[in-house]
Amino acid sequence: MEKYLSRKSYITVFLLPALVVYVFTVLLPIGWSAVYSFYEWDGISPMKFTGFDNYIRMFTEDDVFWQVFKNNIVFTIVNVVFQVSVGLFIAVLLTKIKRAARFFRRSISRRWFFPRLRSFKSFRTSFPSIR
Repeated sequence: MEKYLSRKSYITVFLLPALVVYVFTVLLPIGWSAVYSFYEWDGISPMKFTGFDNYIRMFTEDDVFWQVFKNNIVFTIVNVVFQVSVGLFIAVLLTKIKRAARFFRRSISRRWFFPRLRSFKSFRTSFPSIR
């Protein structure tokens, strides 16, 4: 049990910096955007609380919002259909045609291997005394 608790504290210590960055770069901006959405503010003059008036106006009077919403839905559907189709096509290609499977396997392994080889070579060049 003691070993598990010490391991848990190590995990917490290592995750803490990432959690802090996540909170300050994602959660706080989302929270402040939600707070600012209840105000009318141009960035210079004092903030005026409007409550849900901004949302009511957006959903009832603003035609641009609905056009943008429709564009996002269409873009998402087209993008998902395209990506799934291409993925399935490549999967069928890899299972049916051995030559294509060999080509894709080699191209993927080269993308993985060569950057590591280059970084190893540059490290060896930069620090020749380390063997």
